[in-house]
Amino acid sequence: MRIGFLGYGEAARAFHTGLGGPALAHDRLLDADDGAMRAAMLERGASPVALAGLAAADWIFSAVTADQSLVAVTPLLPHLRQGQLLIDINSVSPQRKRDTAAAVEATGALYLDMAVMAPVHPKLHATPVLLAGASADDLLPELLALGFNARVIGPEPGAATAIKMVRSLFVKGLEAITVETLLAAQASGCFEEIYASLSVSFPGLDWDRFAGYQLERTTRHGTRRAAEMRESAATLDALADALDTPTSVQQLGAMLDHARTLRPMQVAAGDAVTRAEESLMLNPRRGIHRDQLAFDRELLGRLAVLVTRVLGMTRALHDHYDDKLPEEPIAQSIALELTRAAHDLRLLAGTPREKAESGGATTTSEVPALTAPLVIATPHPEHWMLIGSLLEDLRRVREEIIGGGAARTS
Repeated sequence: MRIGFLGYGEAARAFHTGLGGPALAHDRLLDADDGAMRAAMLERGASPVALAGLAAADWIFSAVTADQSLVAVTPLLPHLRQGQLLIDINSVSPQRKRDTAAAVEATGALYLDMAVMAPVHPKLHATPVLLAGASADDLLPELLALGFNARVIGPEPGAATAIKMVRSLFVKGLEAITVETLLAAQASGCFEEIYASLSVSFPGLDWDRFAGYQLERTTRHGTRRAAEMRESAATLDALADALDTPTSVQQLGAMLDHARTLRPMQVAAGDAVTRAEESLMLNPRRGIHRDQLAFDRELLGRLAVLVTRVLGMTRALHDHYDDKLPEEPIAQSIALELTRAAHDLRLLAGTPREKAESGGATTTSEVPALTAPLVIATPHPEHWMLIGSLLEDLRRVREEIIGGGAARTS
């Protein structure tokens, strides 16, 4: 049996590590990052493939970001075949799973709703999961033989994820009330009394471990949310491609849809970092997290400007694009600078440790195109406003990446 992965983030990597052996893997970052995704695949024995390459897999695990769970599967549908299995492990609503199941099963392939009920580390693919779908009972013996800790909920897709979502209300609520209560106790000067009282009232929670875990979890989620802002770099790469080669209306629409996801990611990142900062008030000795969060906070301030500029550039290109634009000489220069900016932004978004490992570099070794003499050939009158807008936005993006800060005042 050949395994495939649609999306190769944390969950997919954990499952692949646990299962072992070769696999096929596709991720939208394969052509959008600096090779990190491809390296991660090869390191674990996965063969990077185009989306159509997943047709060779018998089982495909869909493990993408929640907002992309149906979007990512849609272009895969023409490549699915009779009897092939798609296992959807994404944390999405029951209705989203039902919609995905209907689309997959219409091709003759099988669909399995798999809800992962705990963090994938340290148990990897042996993490407890719930199963739902028409083929769940038939697939259970094979999954158990592979080492999965699985239980069937029923034949209806979405039934497994419904349990996970409702359970998450309790888990997230417990996490939140723990942090908020201890923060309030410290602010009120009664931390020791409250902590001791809760330890006596709820001894089964093992408070020495439980409280620390919740604070650590909150901090970790804050830093991970900040890392998601690297998607801005992927959008810059897509803009460069559109300026360099003719781009279809569908591709422009997909590019704009992707860019529109940056704003909610930015808001979520800010909220997560704020919550993580508050949680560390209870643990002043965790200096390593304080340093990381200070880095994340500074990074988010800069990325707020970048998101606005990147989204504006994408919308402008989407609204005013025509097939003759890549023929403009200046368009090639802008595309090159966008590619450099994307590379620099990924370095900027790295953790302090990643920066140290890269020698502290924050920009490319080449002279940025817009800081070197740039000959601007007069563009076609129909392109003048678009070219001027892109040049100005790109100047602001470059200023923010290299820390000039001028863009923050506008």
